[in-house]
Amino acid sequence: MALYDSADLLSRFRRYADRPTSDEDLSDADVYAYLTDAQIPVVGEIAALFPRLLMGAPALMSTSDNGATYTVGTDSEGAAIYPFGHAEVYAQAANGAELYGSTYGAYNGDFVFEGAKLRVPAGNTRSFSSGPYIRYVALPLTISASAEPTLQPKQIRQLVLYRGLVLWANTGGHRDPRPFEEMYQTAWLGPDRRGGLLALLTTQYRQSAQAAMAGIEWWRWWRAQGGMAQYPMVLQG
Repeated sequence: MALYDSADLLSRFRRYADRPTSDEDLSDADVYAYLTDAQIPVVGEIAALFPRLLMGAPALMSTSDNGATYTVGTDSEGAAIYPFGHAEVYAQAANGAELYGSTYGAYNGDFVFEGAKLRVPAGNTRSFSSGPYIRYVALPLTISASAEPTLQPKQIRQLVLYRGLVLWANTGGHRDPRPFEEMYQTAWLGPDRRGGLLALLTTQYRQSAQAAMAGIEWWRWWRAQGGMAQYPMVLQG
């Protein structure tokens, strides 16, 4: 058992819930179901504020329609991977030009999000010699005895634990969820609303709360078109 792995979360859940290890009313499968449901809003809250904390290495995208759309692939459960929240897209893995999102009818953007796909705007197609690649926040999968939670750093997983306890307490409306809500808020905001995980993440990722896509500045469009190489008249002048 390691800190905040599946087994540790299960043990802590039962301890805080004051339930025995062998419990007909709260099986291990029930606990893992609560934890699985709880991590969805936790990941959503963190991704909205600190997307780069949850982003992985660039992943190669592929096309099945000659460059009209690109997808990331499927997850371990066979479902299409949805780039969640903030995303960075590049023409290739190393030293590739950054691609920028826009609307479907815009002429100055590289792609538009369409569910699990990226679509090239205005009905066009685009091919890449080695790419494109995307960095994104992945939606969390099931937590179970054989499927470990993936949130990093590990200490953030206590939010999943406390949110899971809230869901359990709310089941049937027979228990008071407020003690577990307070545990969640204390871990997230800190005692007396000072410090906590939110403050630590804000210090490390202070720029990550900016808008994920606030529009395309003129110089980004200019660079996306090839920069100075596309304007020989400027060079001659």
